Amino acid sequence: MASIHGALICAVAGTFYWCLVGLPIALRIFPKVIAISLAPTLGWAAQSALAFLLFSIVGMTTPAIVAAFGIPLVAALLCLRADWRATTLDGEQGIPAWAVAGAMLLAFLIMRSVLPHHFGNGVVLAEPVFDHAKVAIIDDIARLGLPAGNPFFGETGGAKNLAYYYLWHFSAAELSVLTGQGGWNADAGLTFFTAFASLLLMIGFAVWLSSRASSAAWALIIAASASIRPFFVMALGSQTANAITGYPTGFGGWLFQMMWAPQHIASANCAVVAVALIVKLSERPTVLTAIAMSLTAAASFQSSTWVGGVTFPLAALLIGALLTISADALQRRKFVAYAAMAAMLSVVLDAPFLYEQYNASILRADGFPIGIEPYSILGEEVPEKLLPLLNIAAYWTVFLSTEFAAFYPAGLILLYKLAKDARIDVERRHLIRTFGLLALVSLGVGSLLISTVADNNDLAWRGVLPAILVLIAATAAGLSKYLFVGKPYAIVLLGLVCCGAFQGGFRILENVNVTSAAPSDAFVKSEHLWAVVRKHADVEDRVANNPLFLQDLTPWPVNISWALLSNRRSCYAARDLALPFAQLPVARRAEVDALFTRVFSGKGGTEDVVNLARKYDCKVVVVTSKDGAWANDQFASSMIYELVDARPEEWRIYKRREN
Repeated sequence: MASIHGALICAVAGTFYWCLVGLPIALRIFPKVIAISLAPTLGWAAQSALAFLLFSIVGMTTPAIVAAFGIPLVAALLCLRADWRATTLDGEQGIPAWAVAGAMLLAFLIMRSVLPHHFGNGVVLAEPVFDHAKVAIIDDIARLGLPAGNPFFGETGGAKNLAYYYLWHFSAAELSVLTGQGGWNADAGLTFFTAFASLLLMIGFAVWLSSRASSAAWALIIAASASIRPFFVMALGSQTANAITGYPTGFGGWLFQMMWAPQHIASANCAVVAVALIVKLSERPTVLTAIAMSLTAAASFQSSTWVGGVTFPLAALLIGALLTISADALQRRKFVAYAAMAAMLSVVLDAPFLYEQYNASILRADGFPIGIEPYSILGEEVPEKLLPLLNIAAYWTVFLSTEFAAFYPAGLILLYKLAKDARIDVERRHLIRTFGLLALVSLGVGSLLISTVADNNDLAWRGVLPAILVLIAATAAGLSKYLFVGKPYAIVLLGLVCCGAFQGGFRILENVNVTSAAPSDAFVKSEHLWAVVRKHADVEDRVANNPLFLQDLTPWPVNISWALLSNRRSCYAARDLALPFAQLPVARRAEVDALFTRVFSGKGGTEDVVNLARKYDCKVVVVTSKDGAWANDQFASSMIYELVDARPEEWRIYKRREN
């Protein structure tokens, strides 16, 4: 089971390594203040994208792993030895040490939320752990290498590879192999690194844009904010509040999404850095800047299709076109040539992910994965003909102001103020305007586009993340410059920041000190169960267990014990894991879910058991005393499976006979 100690080993190793690798790249492109803040993201994006390409070709062998980590490290050390002293701050305000410490503390608290909370002999899991069931991907890659197989579902004759944007999970698997820690520890450790890299990115831009150290404090406070919806609920009641501000969903600010979906934050980090690199490329085209941009853009797509495959390309096309128009003739030709080279390299790096996701769309036969539809906010009380327009208006006014109270509309207002401030030099104002375009495109994606792959509108939830990073940095920079110089609107914005920060503090406390649920001793005991299962299941074998086993530990039913502790593939993990990962049409997914639910509820028949063995390649089966099948065990009387291990009144393990 994961522990703070094991997670910290992964966190320290990853943070030290990727910061060191990214720093010499950043120093050759950006001013020192910005370079330090971008180094973690640049290092992670470059090393991960190239390592993924290497391992896809030669496999995750020991020599390949040594090369993928050793060569960048040696090159970085040699470059830093030559460059660090030659690069000076030129009197600019640097990132204060206390800000780095603050970013590490907040990152640690976020990491803590995805680890188990022990109370006596039991364990409680915070709500965000539900989305960290993808630890199964990390364990699978660490165990079997690339290309990643599908640990959530398997069908004889079906697709073998995982169709998902899993670069972030691949990086966690690298940490797992290097440190010897399990996938859950690696997931938590990489969550720490991602949070730290994201905070440092926002702090760096805020300090650079404002030339004030106090911007770093504002960035930390604003990043740790949350929705102010609870205030409306207390004042108006939940029904009225939701009718006005929209119903609560997975749409949330940096803190919320960092706890639940760090891979999308990593993608947003890369998208923001890639946009900054586009600006640099337009100012001074170089091969290094073009390669850095392509690697960062590729890492963004490979970590999140919604951020790196939708929001970033839309923004990059608009930004690139405007930069091309504004450049002089000679600079324009060089910029277009280098940008085209970077785009082609990025597409080559993304090719394996594009291929698998295209095949998944064909197999699902669900149609195009993206639709155009205003984000749903208002209820049925609104006339149907007016609903689309009113939803758009409500999104840009009430909804964003509720969910992002601490930095919207403050970020947009202060971005405008900073862009018009004559005291800010041209280079900074150029970047501010570009970030403003990125923020508007990003928020526009959330407003008008919808994902059709699963039940939730993941595209809107994740597509706004680049805007969140930009607006937090802009709000922090703007408040530090204008709050104490007689600007009345800054006081109003400060009030919103305080309200959002209060709710954010409450959310952190809620997820770090979980006391709302009864501790589960069954989850603790299942660690031993899965250790026994691994003795009987080979590394590529698929295991069948009740997809609803310990379903009460998470907000929605998911096979969390298997995902976090088994380190083996599942025949069918659970409905919420099959939705994004099983390449099946809707009707077939429902059929498979009904089969596994029926069998483990004790209502299955002989033919169902045969299907598990033959059709879904279930080599090992686990039946626990909490399953309905415990009393009506079809596997015990089956000629296909034999009992290989058991603990009275707790569990039975069956293995498929070879003949």
